[in-house]
Amino acid sequence: MGATIWARAVQDVLALHESARARFAANTAGLEDWERFHSTAFMLVVAVEQILGFEQTVRRLTGDAELAKARARFDYVCPEAEGLRDLVAHLDDYAVGSGVRQRPSSEGSPASITEENVSPLAYWVNAEYGDSTYLNLGDKQLNLGDPAQAAIELAPVIERVRAKYLARVEQESNDLMRQRFEAYRARVDDELETGGQDLLDSSA
Repeated sequence: MGATIWARAVQDVLALHESARARFAANTAGLEDWERFHSTAFMLVVAVEQILGFEQTVRRLTGDAELAKARARFDYVCPEAEGLRDLVAHLDDYAVGSGVRQRPSSEGSPASITEENVSPLAYWVNAEYGDSTYLNLGDKQLNLGDPAQAAIELAPVIERVRAKYLARVEQESNDLMRQRFEAYRARVDDELETGGQDLLDSSA
């Protein structure tokens, strides 16, 4: 149930985020609302990434085609989601110029982020353009509404495939136990039959 729990977190945090955004739109926001507007944007990115983590684990275990297609749909809609999550999770490094992508790679490729001190920029557009928040961080920008909705739709697929996999594993385990028991019972019956015959032969 992990994926659907995180999907619920996405829905709850999204509601908090939209509430903070509404206060900005009404020009009644203070510092606390500014902090909440950005912190809930970060939390959305992290919650979405948790769902993606469950998806990767379940797909690695199952190789399920339905799940692979569902993840491909997510990646088509939100190709920047994982990259942005890395920036959010390690913002303490990127804020002081020591993030991994702020340094040249070991192969000699230049740093992909040239901004020395990365800071987040969250903004929104009006209802005419979808009334969505955009989070800009380093070299990534994401419309938060897209991954939130895509992750909510992905979560039940993950759980359905996981449940199917667990049922199959349980059935295989039960079948193996049954085979072992039947083999053991057959061996015991054979030993009893052989022992009984030996007893009759010895008393003859």
